[in-house]
Amino acid sequence: MMKRIIAAICSILLLMGCAFAAELKAPAGIYADPQTRLIVDAGQNAVFSVNQNGELELFAGKINPVDVYGNSAGGYLNGAALEAQFDTPWDIVPFLSGYIVSDSGNNCLRYISGGKVSTFAGSRVAGLKNGTGSAAAFNCPRGLASDGSTLYVADTLNNCIRAVDKNGIVSTYAGSTTEGYADGERAKALFNAPSGLCWYDGALYVADTGNHCIRKIENGVVSTVAGADSPIYEESGERAGGYADGWASAALFESPYDVAVNSLGIFIADTGNSAVRRINSEGWVCSIESTPAFAKPGGVELVGNELCVTDKFTGKVFFIEITNVCEHFTDVPSESWYQSYVDFCVQNGLFKGVNESSFAPNAPMQRGMVAMVLGRTAQLSERSLLLYGERDFNDVPKNAYYAASLAWAADNGLIGGVSEAEFAPTKNTSRQELIVMLYRLAAYRGLDMNSAASLDSFADSDEVADWAVYAMRWAVSKNLVRGDELGRLSPQADVTRAQAAKLFSEFAKLA
Repeated sequence: MMKRIIAAICSILLLMGCAFAAELKAPAGIYADPQTRLIVDAGQNAVFSVNQNGELELFAGKINPVDVYGNSAGGYLNGAALEAQFDTPWDIVPFLSGYIVSDSGNNCLRYISGGKVSTFAGSRVAGLKNGTGSAAAFNCPRGLASDGSTLYVADTLNNCIRAVDKNGIVSTYAGSTTEGYADGERAKALFNAPSGLCWYDGALYVADTGNHCIRKIENGVVSTVAGADSPIYEESGERAGGYADGWASAALFESPYDVAVNSLGIFIADTGNSAVRRINSEGWVCSIESTPAFAKPGGVELVGNELCVTDKFTGKVFFIEITNVCEHFTDVPSESWYQSYVDFCVQNGLFKGVNESSFAPNAPMQRGMVAMVLGRTAQLSERSLLLYGERDFNDVPKNAYYAASLAWAADNGLIGGVSEAEFAPTKNTSRQELIVMLYRLAAYRGLDMNSAASLDSFADSDEVADWAVYAMRWAVSKNLVRGDELGRLSPQADVTRAQAAKLFSEFAKLA
């Protein structure tokens, strides 16, 4: 079974006390494998390695003195690795017997091997020209990827993807100098300032920064994986970007800079949204949780179950463990019917375990807990939604973990008290009560409310309260409720955390 994600910071590389610099200035690209971690610092025009103690060591590039603004001047010099000079290097990948660095400020590709730096392709003059070695021209090359025999380059200001073979012969792989957005045959496709690349399983994934989307090139065809519905500015025709979780076809990004892919999913440095996003195998997009939050994630790299993220603004590098929810919670077996639903709720931040190792799937959902999850579910489709309301109850402390969501939900008619003054936050929630709350949330979101199915096929349909009948009929029509193996709705039974995870998960995916 494909691993599911729970993102937790397992270590934060602060990078302090380095002999060469107090901190990274603007880390961008990163390469990592079980033995090696290399970080390209665009702000100091250098490449650093990270030793086993988590300390920085200069790998290539001479760091020039900083100016009055704290910036280190770039340069261009081949030779010994620690004396060589770069200008705004961006990414690094292994190639041949060494590493290729996209030296974006010098408009060329540099090669680090045997302790020396040389120019592999391109010249310092910006342009779009195919050819061999220095006869070729790039314009601000950034993202790099390799399939083992061919090097792929995001030629950012040329709005295209270039290919370089082992002999340094450069060709245009996809797109042209024309800025735009078009899927189709790779020679006819259009990009807008692509910045990040990843080769995985026969396909080249592209963080198409200016188009605020993730593209894929496979079998000679360019398609959009996610972000296709980014709004358009009427005045300029430019795509606007935005933020929206959900199915890939409706998800929105803001200036994504990099992409990393493996069996765990597609991970995106969504730079403009200060987030790292994930697309799972079903095509669902969400932001991974992190502590502390990202400021401007610039590069992402996957090594097994570890996600490496550089933050261009803070100068930090994060190593985040991606673990299976079944491995994280000992009471959520991989073969359980609720495993995928618990996974969805956890990865989307709807609710968490009762402690670090337990989810308590059979425990009842209390009313306070339901109020909190209602608010977070609403925020899945409306990230900027402020959970604030004026409604208060005598038995709800101001600092309760669910207080803000409850006030918002009560103000919007999604949930009510057991009386005018009391909410009873620790009282268990029945299945029909939760269905009614989800029905009201659907109306709040503007979803289709006209469908309704008959309840006659359920053995206990007469137990559904009059005030819950239409909501239950609606839920059955949307397949949120299917009944148990005996054909019962059990409307008055307490809803368990596992059952709630299923209901909230399937509700969140309603279009």
